[in-house]
Amino acid sequence: MKGLFAWLLSWAFSFLSIPATLGQTLLAQGQVLEARTLTSVPFATISLVGTSLGTTADGQGKFELPLPSPLAPEAQLLISCLGYEPQRLAATAFSAGPQLVRLAVTTQTLQEVTIRPRLETTTTVGTRRSAKELTTDAYNAHNLISTAPAHEIAARLTMPQACTLQYFNFGVAFNTFRTIPVRLNLYRTRAGQPTPALPTYSVPVAVAQKRGWIQVDLRELNVELAAGEELVASLQWIRHDTVAVHRNSFVVASTPGRAQQYLTRNTAQEPWQQLQGTAPAFYLTAATSWQPAGARPRRQR
Repeated sequence: MKGLFAWLLSWAFSFLSIPATLGQTLLAQGQVLEARTLTSVPFATISLVGTSLGTTADGQGKFELPLPSPLAPEAQLLISCLGYEPQRLAATAFSAGPQLVRLAVTTQTLQEVTIRPRLETTTTVGTRRSAKELTTDAYNAHNLISTAPAHEIAARLTMPQACTLQYFNFGVAFNTFRTIPVRLNLYRTRAGQPTPALPTYSVPVAVAQKRGWIQVDLRELNVELAAGEELVASLQWIRHDTVAVHRNSFVVASTPGRAQQYLTRNTAQEPWQQLQGTAPAFYLTAATSWQPAGARPRRQR
């Protein structure tokens, strides 16, 4: 009888341990380096292809991303950063431990192009307020600084016509940091939701300005959008060990109103939440162009 009881007890413990084994997650961690110089690549984007899971490397290029279980054998991580060629790694490679990811600097080859005379105008999309008004919006604004490691505040922006992005502009209600690193993320959307599974553009921004408008140059990204296409623009708090978070604030200006809304999430692993009642002071400047009738194209190398 005692033998049977011992066997049943052993079986029960082994049964209870099964969910823990099945529920184990793989931690993908490592460091992103520049392939030639082996210097760190700060603030690279790491995402699990085909999902909304992702994270951002820190100022030394180091990252950690918990991966779900079970994980498909063909699952891949996409590591990308502005100015570098993106790289894909098998997710299973991280089961052997931390990985060094080497990104090559992007090179461009000049080819023969056809130049067509075009007329160009600019358009703005989003919440645009004057710099003077921004200082009065502090109490209706968002503090981007959070205990969460990668807090994001975002706005949906729909393009009224086909265009190429030029600048992203955001309003700062007040900033008590000497300099603070944040990240601009531009997400295309799928079924109304931002997703890293589609092309995502990320730009690190060091903000020293205390209030007013900050302009981020997007022309090198060459982001072309169709008429009616929706884009989600976010500012992301990048935790940095040298920043005294508890003694400072970085507040994004916003516009209150019943019809206003914004998106937010605390980490790249969490789903987005849509909240009502206010919208961050974000707007895009884009170029639209057309070819005059009768204009003759010419070739140039």
